[in-house]
Formats: sequence, structure tokens, C-alpha cells
Amino acid sequence: MNFTVPDFADITSVSLASNGIVDAEKIGPMIVNLSQDGRDHLSKQDHYDFGMRWIKSITEHVGEWRRAYLPDADEVPIAAQVIRVYNSRLTSEDLVKWEELMAKHGFPKASGDDKIPNSLEPYIKCANGDASDSKW
Repeated sequence: MNFTVPDFADITSVSLASNGIVDAEKIGPMIVNLSQDGRDHLSKQDHYDFGMRWIKSITEHVGEWRRAYLPDADEVPIAAQVIRVYNSRLTSEDLVKWEELMAKHGFPKASGDDKIPNSLEPYIKCANGDASDSKW
């Protein structure tokens, strides 16, 4: 029996599209390539996860943030913000590398103007491992 490696970019694009993301075919490969670079270039930490579980969480929350809070916004910056929230537990050294990797893959740089609505606080807590008051 032959097995093939699934095309994670296609899987990610379909997941994004099923979550209402119009630019899914553009953003899907960006997320997959970023996750691969995260595995390859960041330090090895027990709490780091850049696999399909991470990708699935990102795709679900990009769609949810867009639908609930930012329906008319550009989707790439939404994806970038979701990724930054999910990776807020990176070491300080890896955080610098991570921002470089995000820029390499076409995600906009973070700025002091990036505002996360207060209504997203439960998502941020859940992404940071504090799901005590979250619906998840």
C-alpha cells in the first residue's frame, strides 16, 4: 500500500474557505509555509506546535474573528493578528525570528496601531492556555 503526504496548503485553503475566508487560496499556503519555517527555524520547545492542529486552530479563528468582529476587513492582516495571538508564548529570541518569518511569507508587520477589540479577550486567553472562562 502506498501512502502520499497530504497537501497541507490545499487542506488549509479548504479549511479557511469553509470558515468564510474569500482569499483562502492565497492565505492557505502562506500559513502552511510559515508553520514549516516555524518548525525549521525556531528553537525546540515543548509547548511549540506548528503542525496541523495549530493550522486548524488558526483557520477556525481567522474565520471566526472575521465574521464576528471584522467583516469588512482585509483577511491577510486578520490572519496575521490571529497568528500573533496564538504565538504569544514564543520565547523572546524566537519572537524576533517569528516576525521575520511572518514578513518573509507576506504577513504585514505588527504596529502599535494594531487594535484587538476587547470582545476578543476570551480568544486571547484561550490561545495563551487560560480557557477557564472561555467557551472552548
